[in-house]
Amino acid sequence: MRRVTRTAVAERDLEQIMEWLYEHRPAVVERFPAALAARCHLLASQPTTGRARDELYPGMRSVVIEYYTVFFTVTDEEVLVRRIIHTARDVQAAAFDEG
Repeated sequence: MRRVTRTAVAERDLEQIMEWLYEHRPAVVERFPAALAARCHLLASQPTTGRARDELYPGMRSVVIEYYTVFFTVTDEEVLVRRIIHTARDVQAAAFDEG
């Protein structure tokens, strides 16, 4: 099974999401990381699930978890979570320049 890792940018995304949830939606604070972990575990064994997003970055895929889109790429050894972005945001390819 592939390992699942996050870029530094995705880690920052997650920190910002958790800060926002803690402040504005405290009832959801524990639910979102659990849902993210469960989906990432599934991606490790079924990495071709989700939507192909080659228009954003070659080999990019995405899945939606609650109100957030998780963008990731896959290699033989790894599922790399590149960004975690609110579904209301207009995502452009430039969002993936950093990682």
